Amino acid sequence: MSLPEIIPSNLPQYVQNRTRSEFSNSIVPPDSVLLFTESDGSGGSNLITKNPDGTFSQINSGINFYKCASIDTTNHTWTGYKAVIDTETGAWSFESIITNGLTYNNFPVPSIDSVYAGENCICLVSNFYTGFPTEGLIFYLPFTEAVETDATGKTLSILNPNAITYTTFQGIRCARIGYRSHIYGPAFYEILQNSKNTKFTLSCWAYTNIPYQVSSFNFGFVYDNSSVRTYININEGRTAFHVDGTGYWYTDITNDTMANYIVTCEGSYFSVYKNGIYLGQLNVKSGNYGPFGYIQDDPSRTTYCPGAVGQWYDDYDCYIAAMRVYDRVLTPAEIATIASEFTPTIS
Repeated sequence: MSLPEIIPSNLPQYVQNRTRSEFSNSIVPPDSVLLFTESDGSGGSNLITKNPDGTFSQINSGINFYKCASIDTTNHTWTGYKAVIDTETGAWSFESIITNGLTYNNFPVPSIDSVYAGENCICLVSNFYTGFPTEGLIFYLPFTEAVETDATGKTLSILNPNAITYTTFQGIRCARIGYRSHIYGPAFYEILQNSKNTKFTLSCWAYTNIPYQVSSFNFGFVYDNSSVRTYININEGRTAFHVDGTGYWYTDITNDTMANYIVTCEGSYFSVYKNGIYLGQLNVKSGNYGPFGYIQDDPSRTTYCPGAVGQWYDDYDCYIAAMRVYDRVLTPAEIATIASEFTPTIS
């Protein structure tokens, strides 16, 4: 496989961890270099350039990568989680222990949860392979900071933003969705059709301490007027999945930690998973119904947007992180990978 990217040396914002052979056919114009990293086989990486004459040069060796955990802008220091590589699979993961004493100059300035090369923040790493599936990813909202778009560039709508706070809960960077606050993406009826042939995967991490008898926390696909449509519904004592017009599938299950919830849609039925474990199935209602409810002739009347719907009570907590939507059904291995993204910690 060859990768024809041309990466000027004055734009150190795009780094790929690849092998030199993958760039064998890449053409580098005069006065430029193609910049990438190559594994050194022991958990680190070397910074490599391909030159206009086709040769490769190693700039320096033993580069480590860190995911930013905190920033001190006064002293130009930062902390981060060091990346380590699985030499058998080539996938990266991050240590749970924070590395202190990292520094940066004026550019780039680190931001939390972004990945950087070197202890002195050489450059931002924007294509860091962690083993998480990216094919077919059409919506990704980490919920780690206030933003106007998701990671794919889709504009967000936010209701009552002052009630949405960004924090760390059980060791996971996430958002607390407060009283009557909602956050969701654009209408998806042109991206995912409301058809019995539609396939998608919805994944999200969430927690709530709302009792079953009181209310619940909803996330999934919502109307653009902030009511719910096709969504996951959790509280302290039940996990449920609802499809507008079809009804509920639910199971009594303890929800005492942040957990990963995944729903896959394949044709006319859904499969529900919690922490990678299959829980059950819900079939789409027969007749003129799709995965987002009744199929209308006017698509604007079947508006459905990925997002989270806030609680009606301010006495309880609702935390959410890492919402992803794919336009395909993930494989069992991919579901297991996403379910292992975080390890909640209870102090």
